[in-house]
Amino acid sequence: MASNRLSHATWRTVAPIAILTVPLVALLAWSAFMVCNAMLRNAEMLGTQLARTYAAEEEAHINAFRLLLGYGRASVDELIDDGLTHDELEAWMHRFTDNAAETLKGVMIDAYAAIDGRIVAANPWEGDDSYD
Repeated sequence: MASNRLSHATWRTVAPIAILTVPLVALLAWSAFMVCNAMLRNAEMLGTQLARTYAAEEEAHINAFRLLLGYGRASVDELIDDGLTHDELEAWMHRFTDNAAETLKGVMIDAYAAIDGRIVAANPWEGDDSYD
């Protein structure tokens, strides 16, 4: 009989704790799930925004290259029409690429053109005279 009283007394002590513990554990698990879900959504939004920012920056670089190269091409056409020699065009291209690289914050540009069957380059390379 004493064991029944003990188990009845134990049950009376354990039951309220168990009744409170189950919802508390469920609330804790639900909270952890919600926090994890919110963090994943935030990480996804951050990644998407970073990708858009990098894409916009690269698009701006491409547009700057397009503008500079269009200007360079038009200028070379004009200089050829004005009768500049290949050496003078080479010197102009060298100045142009230096200024363009400075404008584009150090981006390496290697400008060249095929004029009258000869390669005219800002930075001539070995073997360009034999290029066909």
